Amino acid sequence: MPLDALSVIAGAILIFTVCLFCWACYEFYTAVPPTINQKWLFRVVFMMFKVNRFIAHILTFFRVFGSTMEENMAAFTDWMLPECIMDDEHVSTTLQNFNGIPVRVHRPKKVTIDSGLLPALVYFHGGGFVYGSSASFHPFTRRLCESLQSVVVSVDYRLAPAHLFPVAVDDSREATKWLLLNGPTLNVDPRRIGVAGDSAGGLLAAAVAKQILDEPSIPNLKLQVLFYPALQLLNVGSPSHIIYDAHFNTHGGMLTRREAVSYLATYILGKSPDYDAFVDLVSSNSVITPETNPKHVKYVDDNLVPDHLRNGMDLGKTKESLNNNPELLEKYGHFFEDPRLSPVIAESMDGLPTAYVVTGDNDCLRDDGVFYVKRLEAAGVSAHWVNYEGGFHGMLPIVFNFFEVGLKAENDFVEFARGFL
Repeated sequence: MPLDALSVIAGAILIFTVCLFCWACYEFYTAVPPTINQKWLFRVVFMMFKVNRFIAHILTFFRVFGSTMEENMAAFTDWMLPECIMDDEHVSTTLQNFNGIPVRVHRPKKVTIDSGLLPALVYFHGGGFVYGSSASFHPFTRRLCESLQSVVVSVDYRLAPAHLFPVAVDDSREATKWLLLNGPTLNVDPRRIGVAGDSAGGLLAAAVAKQILDEPSIPNLKLQVLFYPALQLLNVGSPSHIIYDAHFNTHGGMLTRREAVSYLATYILGKSPDYDAFVDLVSSNSVITPETNPKHVKYVDDNLVPDHLRNGMDLGKTKESLNNNPELLEKYGHFFEDPRLSPVIAESMDGLPTAYVVTGDNDCLRDDGVFYVKRLEAAGVSAHWVNYEGGFHGMLPIVFNFFEVGLKAENDFVEFARGFL
C-alpha cells in the first residue's frame, strides 16, 4: 500500500480515537447533584448505560438479535449478565407458566416462618416496557426470596414495540390472578400475596392492584410495592422534573424527562409515524390544563408536592409554555384518560391494598409517587412512603450491589415486608 494511503488511514484512525475519547470524557463527567454520595461510581454506571445503548445500535444495524434497537438492547443485556443460579442451599428457582405467562418462581429452602402456607410477592421488572426480563432481574428477586422467606414470582410480561399497550398489564394481571386462585398448589397463602415492581414495573403493580380489586371473584392483594414508579402521563413538568433538569441538565442522569416519555410512547404507539409528535406533545407538558381536564388535573397538581421537596425553587417561573397539538390530542386523548397507563387518576382508590412507595430526590419521576400516595391517603388507604435524599432512578441493586442508597432502600423494604406479609 502506498505511504500516502497509510498516512491517511492512520490519520483517520487517530482522529476517530480522539473524537471517541472526547465524547467519552464529556459523557463520563456528567453533572451529579450534591446529595448523591458516590458520584464517581454514579458516573461510571451512567457511562456503562450509554455504552450499552451504543452497542445496541450497532447490533441493530446488523440485526444480530432482531430488527429493533429495543430487541437488541434487551437481548444484549441478558447475554452480558452473570449466569443465573437456579438452585443452592437457600433458594430453588423453577421456570413455570401461569395462565400462559412465563414466570420465574423462587422458593426459600430454609423457611423460618412457623406457618403452613407461605406469603408471596409477584414482581414486575422495570425497563420502560421495552427492556428487562426475569433473567436480568434474577439476582434481585432471588435475594428478595431469601430475605423475606417468601415465594417470589418474577413475571416475563411481553415487551414493546412487538407487543403494545395493554399487553404488559394484561400479562401481569393474568399471572397474578393465577397465583391468587391457585396459590395453595405452590404452598402459597392467597391472603398474603403482594405485587411489586420498579419504574415501569411499578406502574404495572399499581394497575394490577386496581384491576384485581375490581374483580370481586378474586382474593384481594395484601400489598402493593412501587419502587420509583412511573404513574402518570398528564404532568411531566412537576417540581421533580424541573429540579432534575436543573441538576442534570436535560440530557444527564439515569432517566431524563424525554426518555421517560419515549418509553411510554413506545409502549403505546410502537413505531407509529406519530411517535415523535406524541413524545413532543407529552414532553412539553401540554396534555392537560384546569380548563381542558378539571377532573384529573387535581390529582397531579404541583401543590401536592411538599414544600421541603422543592429545594427552594420558584417553580412558577420555570414552567414551560404549552405547545398544544389539537389533532394529536383528539387522536390519542383516550390514552391520557386510561388508569392502566396513569394509575394515579383511577376513578376510586377505595379498598386498594396497603402501599409501600419508594422515591428518590434525584429522580424526575419522584412526584409520580407523591401524587399516588396523596390519592391513597385521601381514600383512607394505608400508604408507607419512603423518599431517599440521595436516591435516583435505578438505584436498587438489581444485579450488582453498586450503591449504598439502593442497598438501604432494599433493606428498608425487606424489614417492612417481613412484618407485614
